[in-house]
Amino acid sequence: MTQPQHHIAGDVGVVAHGSVTIHGGLQMSAAANQDQGDALIGAQRARLHALVAEIQALRGTSSEEDAQAAWQVMHRATGRKLADMTQALFAAGEAALLAEIEALTGERRRQSLLRLILTRTSEDAGLKQSAAGYALRHYGTGYFKDLDFAQLQGVLTHLDALAQAPVTPDVCNACASHQERVTQLQRDNKALRAAARSIQDKRDREHEATATRLGEERDQLKAALATARQRETDLQLAHAAHLETVRGRWMVVAAMAGFGGVLIGAWWL
Repeated sequence: MTQPQHHIAGDVGVVAHGSVTIHGGLQMSAAANQDQGDALIGAQRARLHALVAEIQALRGTSSEEDAQAAWQVMHRATGRKLADMTQALFAAGEAALLAEIEALTGERRRQSLLRLILTRTSEDAGLKQSAAGYALRHYGTGYFKDLDFAQLQGVLTHLDALAQAPVTPDVCNACASHQERVTQLQRDNKALRAAARSIQDKRDREHEATATRLGEERDQLKAALATARQRETDLQLAHAAHLETVRGRWMVVAAMAGFGGVLIGAWWL
C-alpha cells in the first residue's frame, strides 16, 4: 500500500509514515517506527552541532539562548531534543537545519543587495524615485525592504540600465546650468567662510588687545596701590617720630620748669 505524502508549508513536525516535503522543495522519508531506534553515533551528533554553529554564525549570535533557539529548528522538525534523537530521525533533523541555513544565507544575500541599492540611490532623489517606481510597477511595492532577492536584482538591473543610458542634449544643458549654479554657490560659500574667518580674527585681535590693556591697567593700579601704602607707612612712621620728639621736648620743659620752681621757692624762703 502506498504511503500518503504530506506537504508542510512551515516548520516540519513528526510524521510517523510516508514522506515529508519542506517548503515545496526538500523531501525526506520517515520510518514507520521512528520512536524506536538506535541512538545517534558520534559523527551524526558532530554533524548536527556543526550545523547549529553555522546557524549561529549566520545569525551573528553566540549565547546559550541563541544556541537553544537554533536547536529548536531541529526539535520542531523531529519532535525530539538532541539527547532523544535516533538515527532514524537524523535525516529529518539534518534537513531542517540545512533548510534554516539556506534561508539565513538567502536573507544575508538579500540584505547585501538591499544595502547596495540604498547606497546607490541615497544621494540622488531622482534615481531613487525612478527605482521605486520600477519596483512599484513590476512588483506591486515601492519599498525596497519588502522585495525578495530576485526582485532586488531586477531593481539593480534597472539602475544599471539608467547609468548606461545616453544623456540627451537637453539634459546636458540642464546639467551644465545646474553645475554652473553649484559652482557659483560654492564660490559664494567660500567667500562667506573667508569673511566669517576675517571677522572672527578681528574679534580675536580686539579681545586680545583689550585683555592686554586691562592687564596693564591692573598692573598700574597694583603699583599705585603699593606706592600709596608705602607712603602711608612712611607718614605713620614720621608722625610717630615727630610725636616722640615733641614728647621729649615737653618733658625737658617740664623738668626745667620744675627745677625753676624749686629755685624760686628756695630763694623766697
